[in-house]
Amino acid sequence: MVQKKGKGKGKGKGKKIAAAPLVAKKVVVPKKVVNPLFEKRPRNFGIGGDIQPKRDLSRFLRWPKYIRLQRQRAVLQQRLKIPPPIHQFKQSLDRQKATELFRLMDKYRPESKAARKERLRKRAAARAAGKEDVPTKRKICVRQGVNTVTTLVEQKRARLVCIANDVDPVEIVLFLPALCRKMGVPYCIVRNKSRLGVVVRRKKTACIAITDVESNDRSNLSKIIESAKTNYNDRYDEIRKNWGGGILGAKSASRIAKLERARARELSQKPGAGRTRRTLRVLCNMSQTSKYFTSISPRRTRSKVQGVSSHIQQGHRERGTTNDGVVEEPLSSHTTTLTKRLLKRKRVHIKYEEQHGVKQPSSQHKNVDLSGSHSEVENHKCVGDQTGDGVCNNPKGNKTTNVEDKVKPVRPGQPGWEPPHWQLVLDNIRQMRAARDAPVDSMGAEKCMDKESEPQVYRFQVLISLMLSSQTKDQVTHAAMTKLRAHGLTVDNILATDDHTLGQLIYPVGFWKKKVVYIRKTCEILKRDYGGDIPPTLECRHTLHRISNRLGWSGRATKTPEETRVALESWMPEDIWSDTNLLLVGFGQQTCLPVGPKCSQCLNVTLCPFGRNPANRSLKNVLPQSLQEEDSVINS
Repeated sequence: MVQKKGKGKGKGKGKKIAAAPLVAKKVVVPKKVVNPLFEKRPRNFGIGGDIQPKRDLSRFLRWPKYIRLQRQRAVLQQRLKIPPPIHQFKQSLDRQKATELFRLMDKYRPESKAARKERLRKRAAARAAGKEDVPTKRKICVRQGVNTVTTLVEQKRARLVCIANDVDPVEIVLFLPALCRKMGVPYCIVRNKSRLGVVVRRKKTACIAITDVESNDRSNLSKIIESAKTNYNDRYDEIRKNWGGGILGAKSASRIAKLERARARELSQKPGAGRTRRTLRVLCNMSQTSKYFTSISPRRTRSKVQGVSSHIQQGHRERGTTNDGVVEEPLSSHTTTLTKRLLKRKRVHIKYEEQHGVKQPSSQHKNVDLSGSHSEVENHKCVGDQTGDGVCNNPKGNKTTNVEDKVKPVRPGQPGWEPPHWQLVLDNIRQMRAARDAPVDSMGAEKCMDKESEPQVYRFQVLISLMLSSQTKDQVTHAAMTKLRAHGLTVDNILATDDHTLGQLIYPVGFWKKKVVYIRKTCEILKRDYGGDIPPTLECRHTLHRISNRLGWSGRATKTPEETRVALESWMPEDIWSDTNLLLVGFGQQTCLPVGPKCSQCLNVTLCPFGRNPANRSLKNVLPQSLQEEDSVINS
């Protein structure tokens, strides 16, 4: 193709010819060489089949002796029962508090070797120049070493003692917590002795003492000291009773369970073992015949001790035998189960006064009352079908009754209902709480206010105390309220305080950051809508909610504290509300704990549905101490 020349000024400039396209190379796929001698088939790793691929067999290696000793020691610490003085070193400071503590101690690390060398060199140069030798002031730093810390604690010069939790042997620092409690010095247990060693520029150290800090760090130190007192010094009674270890492995637990089953079979064949078995069975039957369990089906009252449902147990009991074939003494008539009463239901013909001579359809009627006794319709009369001699014209001979004679039982939630034996239960709680030594008695939410203040200020302090007490121990709430009252606990003063200062005043209550926001919003609402005063309110404690459901006082199981409050107020006399609230809160702090309640020490163990039900509690905690001692003598 010839390029055309342009005319005029544009001579020699024209359109260029497009370049020829590149030739694309064809991708050649190499052919896969298939060896006809080997047949393609899936692998079979069975016996005599393909060879297993290489796997990680490090668990079969023979580890060094020091690693084996470390692992064996860790297992022993789980298996053996560890006494409280040693087990307390497992309760280390939480991560947040430990971070604040080490951040503070890093500011007061001892002088390094290089810095000390430089300081001494400058001092020597000054002396060589003829200047007066004036020793420099000693810098504030933490002190380390068991002997040094012990001396500081004995002289009460230590403000806070930090002890490592992994000191080996532990006897080196075993006495330090008791010494600190005796001398009134706050102490805490932190993780890792090497972490403490970094603070004092060593490889590791057993303990550290803080003697003093700068003025700008004193507020942070006071927070840490208060937290240490709450978690360690004030929990002495709890720590000295808390054992550790005792966790069996799967094989040991299975073997012990097998031995216990064999021993139970052997004891059941002894002639003098009837008392022990009868004690356990009476407890199970009492849980089934109580008013609390009459509305529950037999399937839900399944016994963990017997291993069978209550209606199967009743069948054996009617024949005078137990599951293992041993003849048992017949129980009294008050132990009638729900299933037995249902089996004895009668067909009852009901006739009304206005329907003379009209045959009514028969119906099955469950004649069961809540007291656990079996009631039958006796001395009945046919209202509309009588003869002169008073004989009822009933061809089938079935019993008939008048509708007015039937009294329906009052169910939970209906007017007139009240828990069974609630006055006896309350008297037992009063007897157990006679000492009034629970934390709520001296540091409860109602003990934190200034009683000499104005009524409006007093009501506001009550509200703030209740807000702080949620998810917080009474000791911590009392300490926070003391600081707030010293700062000035009024609506106007709280509104004039910034969030940072308010957080420092209420720390370390539970969820203190959120409570700062809630307190400020509450004060704004009170100032805007109620003129600085509070409306009438009532707070229901979670402890009251838990104990009321366990005792069956709320009727049906309630899900929220507000539902529990409504249920209790429906039947409880108003004049004992305040005293009952204080009794039950202290009872929940000392006996009816949220986890691991002390049912064996409770006087209501035979009246409380929760403690009497074998499905909820083990027999060791359900039986009173007297029955436990009696059974141990019989078994021995």
